[in-house]
Amino acid sequence: MGLVGVTILVILSLVGSGRADDVVLNLNDEGSETDIRSPSYPNPIPANSRSSWQINSPQGTKIKLYCTEANLPQDNPPGCDQFMLLIDAGETRRVVCGQQNGLSVEAEDNYMFIQLLTGAFEGGRVSCRATVTGHHSDNHRPDHLKSEKFDFVPSEETVHLDSSRNYYRFSSHNYPSQAPDRMKQVWRFTTLPNAKVKIFCTDFRLIQASNGECTDETVTFDDGVTSRAECGAKYGFKTESGTEKLTVTFRTGQYGRGAFTCQASTTAIPPFRDVESEEIDSSEHGGPAGEKSTTCNCGWANKAYGRIVNGVETFVNEFPFTVAIIDTQMRGQFCGGSIITRSFVLTAAHCTIKRILSGRHTSVVVGDHYLNYDGETNATKVIGVRAILQHEEFEPRTLKNDISLLLLDEPIEFNSLVGPVCLQSSPMDISGQYVKIIGWGLTQAGGSPSRSLQKVNVRTLHPASCHDVYRYVSADNPTQICTYGRMKGACHGDSGGPVVMHDPKTNRYVQVGLVSFGIICADENPTVHTYIYAYSGWIQDNIYAYSPEPTCTRID
Repeated sequence: MGLVGVTILVILSLVGSGRADDVVLNLNDEGSETDIRSPSYPNPIPANSRSSWQINSPQGTKIKLYCTEANLPQDNPPGCDQFMLLIDAGETRRVVCGQQNGLSVEAEDNYMFIQLLTGAFEGGRVSCRATVTGHHSDNHRPDHLKSEKFDFVPSEETVHLDSSRNYYRFSSHNYPSQAPDRMKQVWRFTTLPNAKVKIFCTDFRLIQASNGECTDETVTFDDGVTSRAECGAKYGFKTESGTEKLTVTFRTGQYGRGAFTCQASTTAIPPFRDVESEEIDSSEHGGPAGEKSTTCNCGWANKAYGRIVNGVETFVNEFPFTVAIIDTQMRGQFCGGSIITRSFVLTAAHCTIKRILSGRHTSVVVGDHYLNYDGETNATKVIGVRAILQHEEFEPRTLKNDISLLLLDEPIEFNSLVGPVCLQSSPMDISGQYVKIIGWGLTQAGGSPSRSLQKVNVRTLHPASCHDVYRYVSADNPTQICTYGRMKGACHGDSGGPVVMHDPKTNRYVQVGLVSFGIICADENPTVHTYIYAYSGWIQDNIYAYSPEPTCTRID
């Protein structure tokens, strides 16, 4: 069936090995309808694909979705972790998987957003139809507003970006919900002379006509010399001013709607970027015992001869305390962790929260180096996770208290190639110190996971420098630490992995942090980590509830 009273825009891009289709549909009248079908329908949906449909209709109408076929593979136990259909219909939000033939959803008003996500294998298919119901009318609008160009104008924001404040996040009104109709928002950014303002949008969804032109819903970027209007669906949108100022203006028309979230930054260099990284000769780190002892054997390293320099592959079993966390069914690594006792692994809460909600099975891999190859070491073993102990005050939005413990199905057998990391027994001055991030994450944004365990040397920052970039990270927050290395840092898959520092008094590695979050992999901004010492009491209390075995610390 053809489209009736519809304008349409389709944007195609590649996501990993799969495909992303972003469609904006403007249904122009009551009775207008359009088909919503999965990619390659009626064939199975390709693996690793993402499709989205933004549907708009005139004010005073509603959108109704009816699915004759909605059949998506479901996890075992039941959950929507790999395949899911997300439907945002205003007050009604649905996450659908499994067999849902005959599904019917009606939006509260004239907007609906649908997203279809698939996992690591192909399967399932979806066939739905969106229809406009009700009559388009302006009678619901107060008389005194009908003559106004903009009904809602939030206060304008003026932001100066420089070396001390080089980052600012801004979003459309009500984000991630849709903006109201006939609205205007303005942000005025300035920076230092000879510097420029950069914009990066992680989510950008506005109406666009079928001929590619913008309608009356736009975001305009004006640097005083040139002005350009943007619209449509753009994930990862970037732009840069030609001068030291940039005014961003968001306007909505009679349809309203649209949503975006962006970050503004400056090309002015913050002080921490002026510090050159130094090569660190760590060939003796973690080797012979130091002048002080530890409560149990921990934090040693296994190294071949030679100098170790920043950002290289580790030796096989160089860091015996590092583990990969995998999905037991998919056998895919999604986070890192560290061994702290025979029965417990330390990781990040944002790695475990979906596992708890979906009930998906999780395992850890100890003693490994090449995740997809079995011949490099005989120390590798896969151990199931019996329970996830997630911090009770974890905040998914800000990632505060981003820490979890994994209780294993069976004790780890310690040997020279597999063993625990040391933890702090007392506060240490770590500001400005070199630390190592260790993990199997992506080697670059949008790339593939590393085949082998990687390590990189970065330097810790003063909390105030981190606060300048991430405003919600407190300048005196004792629960988070930040690191920076020029074009070096953590990436997807490194989350939860250890951040370790060499303790010269014991010549052992002490875990000071675990990877929490950053803006973009190894870009010009710091990476934020959970500060382990701040959670020493929480860690010990949860361990002692299951096992008398303590963690290993320095004897002072």
